[in-house]
Amino acid sequence: IHPTSVTSDRIGRACREQWVALAQNKFASNVIEKLLRIATFETRNAILQSTVFEKTGLEAIMGDGFGNFVLQALIETCTDVNEFRDIAERVRALLPNCPYGHKIEAKLKSKRFLA
Repeated sequence: IHPTSVTSDRIGRACREQWVALAQNKFASNVIEKLLRIATFETRNAILQSTVFEKTGLEAIMGDGFGNFVLQALIETCTDVNEFRDIAERVRALLPNCPYGHKIEAKLKSKRFLA
């Protein structure tokens, strides 16, 4: 087991059920962004489930000055085409009412998958 996987899992367990609140914190949001780059599937999925696939979580982070960066990091680190489509569909539905919509839309448009 790689040390970053162990660290990722420990952080994931410690922060369980708090991802939205942490994403809205100036310092914790930076930690989540970094964590997304090293996270195991389980940890990344836990973050994704509570921040994107729960409507209240998604609305909260999209409208937050720090949370929107976590969403952008989720988009950037997405490696599965179907997952990306699910994220994009949910996010685009809320973009018109989002103060950071232009940044998030730019991240969605810049994401490319290799065929």
